[in-house]
Amino acid sequence: MRKAVVIMLLSDARAQIVWGAADGSGNETIAAQLGLDRVQVGRWRTRYAEGGLAAIEKDLPHGGRSVKIDAAQIVQPTTQTSPSAGTHWCTRSLAAKVGVSTPRCCGCGVSTG
Repeated sequence: MRKAVVIMLLSDARAQIVWGAADGSGNETIAAQLGLDRVQVGRWRTRYAEGGLAAIEKDLPHGGRSVKIDAAQIVQPTTQTSPSAGTHWCTRSLAAKVGVSTPRCCGCGVSTG
């Protein structure tokens, strides 16, 4: 594969790690040239060795548990009950009632408090 094609597919640092390894440079040398940690260089080299270009085109998924909220859990109290302190649910009181965070409840992904 030509160098230009690899650079187009990868971020510049990842491409330079792959090409440095192909030239026979060690992790410490590549890391020093790119201003990266040698452990990070080693991880990208390992991923490339195990999976080729496809393995280094994207970052690995980040941690954290996936959120599983049943929409009915939020819709039911909204349509069939009223809050004790008013006639309409506000996002915060509804979120507290169903046990989710405010952003999860309103679906906006932005914290309001």
